[in-house]
Parts: sequence; C-alpha cells; structure tokens
Amino acid sequence: MEHSKRTRPRCRQCRKRFTPSASALGKQRVCSKKCREERDLALARERRSKDLKRYREDEWERQRKCREARRAAARSAAPAGPAVVKCHAPPSVANQRKLRRKVLRSWDIVAALSRATLAQKLGEILEENEAFGAVAWTEGVAVTSQPRSAIS
Repeated sequence: MEHSKRTRPRCRQCRKRFTPSASALGKQRVCSKKCREERDLALARERRSKDLKRYREDEWERQRKCREARRAAARSAAPAGPAVVKCHAPPSVANQRKLRRKVLRSWDIVAALSRATLAQKLGEILEENEAFGAVAWTEGVAVTSQPRSAIS
C-alpha cells in the first residue's frame, strides 16, 4: 500500500510551508494576505524597472488625470460669487484706545523735547500698530525748532 504524500508548497515571500486553498491547488504561490501584498508590490516594482519609459509615461498620465479631477472638484465646490478673503479680524475698539493712550503718553514725553522727535515717535507707534497701517506722519510736516505760531 503506497501512500501518496502530498508536499506542502513554500510561500514565495516568507518561505514558510503552507496548505494551499482547495480552489487554488497548484496555483497559489503565497501563504497569506500580507505575503500577497508584498509579492504584488515586488512584481510591480520588477515590471516597472523592465520598462521604465512606459512606466514614467503612465505615471505622468495618472498624475495629470488626478490633478484635473482635483481642479474640477475645486471649481464645483467654489462659491458662485466673488471670492471673499478674510485674513484678519477688523480692528477692535480696545486696540484704538490702546493706540490713543500710547500716542498721548508719547506726546507728553516728547512735547518738551522737539517736534522732530515727536514725529519720529508717532511714526514708530503707527508702524507697530498694523490695524491702522503705516501712516507717514512726517510727510509734509515742517520740522523746525520754532513753535508752530512762529512759522505761520
């Protein structure tokens, strides 16, 4: 009585012996889903390396289609009206009060010194405060050592 000994095949990825599925006898090459994924990646890598030019062309085409689809989705999701960009919140009243206090404090400190120093300080304060923008306070201002009443 001769026993037919069926040998279990080795997995092509991990090299472990496995019992193939009944529906895939003689065809199954790997033991598990994980090994199947690894084998598919390895076969794809090998296939791409054999025909690099064709792979690159296919990849360029795939990326082009993906970009077009993304642009189409962005166009359809875009609002119908003009684009409204809100980068910053509007200036608050508290910021205006703080600015006013800072200007008056600088005025008190510099009033006794000179008009040029006052103009310089006001310019520095306004440059720090972005809510009002950088206003050139020194433009068109006559800076002299004489009081305003003597100039007129």
